[in-house]
Amino acid sequence: MINFQFQYKNTQISKDFLLTQGFHLLSRRETFAIDDKIIAVLDVSSYGKRNCNTIILHMESGIFVTKQTSRKLMNGVYTANGFGFAVSKFLAKELGIQTFIPLANAYFTLMPIVGASRGNADWIAPRFIRSARLNKSNKKKLDIETIYGNKIQIDFPKGDFEKRLHSVSLINECSFLFWRHMTKVGSCQLVPPEDKGIFEPFERCNCPDHMRMRAMSQDLPKMIDDFKKYILINLKIEELQKIEVMKYYSQNLSRLKRLN
Repeated sequence: MINFQFQYKNTQISKDFLLTQGFHLLSRRETFAIDDKIIAVLDVSSYGKRNCNTIILHMESGIFVTKQTSRKLMNGVYTANGFGFAVSKFLAKELGIQTFIPLANAYFTLMPIVGASRGNADWIAPRFIRSARLNKSNKKKLDIETIYGNKIQIDFPKGDFEKRLHSVSLINECSFLFWRHMTKVGSCQLVPPEDKGIFEPFERCNCPDHMRMRAMSQDLPKMIDDFKKYILINLKIEELQKIEVMKYYSQNLSRLKRLN
């Protein structure tokens, strides 16, 4: 098992470095499925080099390349967790977040660096990041330090990173609270990681958005009901006889949740 923390401790990791003098550090995988040990997914599909489309930075497997595009990798998440982006999209809608939707499943959260709905993109895992700031000499580069002290530099073409991170923190925390309430019914306790990375200060944020999110997440029955409606609406049920069909499916779903 390769330990990312120590193997790359004294190396600044970037796409340009990894595709040139650092290429000997990389292994290759024909196929890979996104898991909760991902530190970053780096899109290099436009580079046309080394017969690869994506570089993966992984806590246990180190750094490796794959022909799979970042878009294909992210779209494949639903095969592992059954939900894919459905919960993230639902929570984003409830919280009024319209762009740069992350993949959030409790503390397994990946944040896109650019809009990823129609193409390939870089993704980072805020949980494994201690700090991130724009490079002083190049404002289109983001300098990242992991919670283990590794240095990573990625492209950040435009936008306000802090504002984006704030939005992702809302969805991340709401996702965790949603699943914690769900598991509590079964006498289980979902425990957050001890080190929350760059999310840590946002969990002390008491802005109106965070306060509204926490209040919303307390009403689990309503959240589940809203999620059910979100699924039905996005299946375009409302276009087929609208209210009556929605009522019919809602009644059947309610019946399914009861013992008899």
